[in-house]
Amino acid sequence: MTTVGHAFVLPANYPLVGAGVSAVLLLNFINVVRHRIAAKVKYPAVYASEAEAATDPKKMQFNCAQRAHQNTLESVPFVLAATAYLGLFHPKAATAGALSWVFGRIFYTDERQSNQANAQINYSTGKAEKRNAGPAVLGSISMLGLIGGVVYTSVVECRKLYAAGL
Repeated sequence: MTTVGHAFVLPANYPLVGAGVSAVLLLNFINVVRHRIAAKVKYPAVYASEAEAATDPKKMQFNCAQRAHQNTLESVPFVLAATAYLGLFHPKAATAGALSWVFGRIFYTDERQSNQANAQINYSTGKAEKRNAGPAVLGSISMLGLIGGVVYTSVVECRKLYAAGL
């Protein structure tokens, strides 16, 4: 059995990828905590009951903020994996994609980013149908861009391997 060692060298700009990943990891924490406190929903309850949310707008806003957080957690594995892989070949593009996704997710979740006097977009308004309005769609577009970048880079790199006879 022969063991072959390979050097693993990160691109010079790879630390930029960490900026995008760090932002992803902290995205919704403050928003959910803020709404939990305002709605007086105690741990370990994940959501306020449907009856409470129907009569208390703060509890409905908390439920929506919590659901937005859960939705974000559902897409984080894809975003992190795509950012990490794409960052090995194109660190600036990976960072731009991750930060754009974070920016879109902020508009998706946090009503304070919409019109202050009359919040019309974002999940945390308590109106779930408003979650994809306006700049919130940037999150989905960015995630698709990251995945597209991974597919393109994978095809290019596999062609190089094939051309080299590997």
